[in-house]
Amino acid sequence: MPLKKKKKSRRTGAGNTKDDAAAVAAAIAAGIDPLTLVTGTQTESPDTGKKKKLTKAEKALAKLQKECDTFIKSGAPFQDFIQRMDKWLKKNYRKMLDIFKTLDVDGEGYVTFDEFKAVLADSSAPCTGIELFALCQLLDVDESEEINYANLNEGLKSVEERELSYTTEDIRPALALTNRNYDHCAKCKLALWDGEPYKPEVTRYVEVLFRLVTFDSYRAHPGHFSHMVPSHATGLELLQVIQDHTDIQSLHLSLFTDKSREPDAVIPTHLSLEDIGYEGGPRHAPQEILVYYDYKVEFTDCPILLCDHYFGQNVKI
Repeated sequence: MPLKKKKKSRRTGAGNTKDDAAAVAAAIAAGIDPLTLVTGTQTESPDTGKKKKLTKAEKALAKLQKECDTFIKSGAPFQDFIQRMDKWLKKNYRKMLDIFKTLDVDGEGYVTFDEFKAVLADSSAPCTGIELFALCQLLDVDESEEINYANLNEGLKSVEERELSYTTEDIRPALALTNRNYDHCAKCKLALWDGEPYKPEVTRYVEVLFRLVTFDSYRAHPGHFSHMVPSHATGLELLQVIQDHTDIQSLHLSLFTDKSREPDAVIPTHLSLEDIGYEGGPRHAPQEILVYYDYKVEFTDCPILLCDHYFGQNVKI
């Protein structure tokens, strides 16, 4: 029978500075992180329409939320954190269950953010304050500031399933054209761009199995290896991965979707894996693909490389 979520009263409105100070002091006395306090979020007076000055607790909470959002969009560090906490929760669930039940007076299977963080801190959870704050938000699906601890025995399965459910439209929203005015260089007159490179909010990954076509019949060969790359990696980036792993210095290095090496099997270097149909998956469950590669050796006028030219010839001195 599904557990029914308990409702708790919340503060609304602009709040009061004295009340906020008292709440922070009480939180410190109780051993609770004051940054987790959620006070009134109203920033505009209903009478005058002017913005209200935020309290210290509200500013601290806004700063923590901003750092949390940045961490969630960090890509690999966030994915590593999810895998680490998933293993830790599964391993330590039974040890924390009795504590959760003690805190859950109503026996409805839910604890507050502060209670959840206090239990994990006492259990020496391998995460920082920002990571713990992010974990609370990930587990609080309906944004009620309460966490269902009954499902923690499955680790972060719900978070991983949520990542698997992302569609291409969620990850790569349609770009909208905008008119922007840029400053121009005084010398070359080119526009000076003040933005940042495009970075997807959700990074997808592909596990690429590289195989050297010439030695494909051999099960184990130094030229056969696997490497995880983001799904937006281009063919040029894959060539760089091959060169870094094999030390091949040839300029005639090509990628293929199969070992036929036909022109229609060539992977263009300017296209990304997403462009050729590989959408990828989350870091803990990347999409696996097979890519073949081959190269040609450039001969130069080096006498060592060309020494076989004299084999079998009679040289008269």
